[in-house]
Amino acid sequence: MYRFWIKRLFLIVIFIFTAYLFYLNNIVKSQFSAEIKVSKNVTQVNYSFDDYPREFVNMLLLVEDQSYFHHHGVDFK
Repeated sequence: MYRFWIKRLFLIVIFIFTAYLFYLNNIVKSQFSAEIKVSKNVTQVNYSFDDYPREFVNMLLLVEDQSYFHHHGVDFK
């Protein structure tokens, strides 16, 4: 009899946890699906590749190219 209630409690907990995950998923989707509001107070400047110092570009390429294909989106070094 005791084992029966443990199984039933376990199933209820799993059901509640699954429902909570679906609830959180819907909240996240609704927040990130909202339209982006354009702010009038932001100044946008477009830079071209030639605006950056050549040494800076070379440094970025040197550092990034060494580990670009060896990590999965985030390099924790």
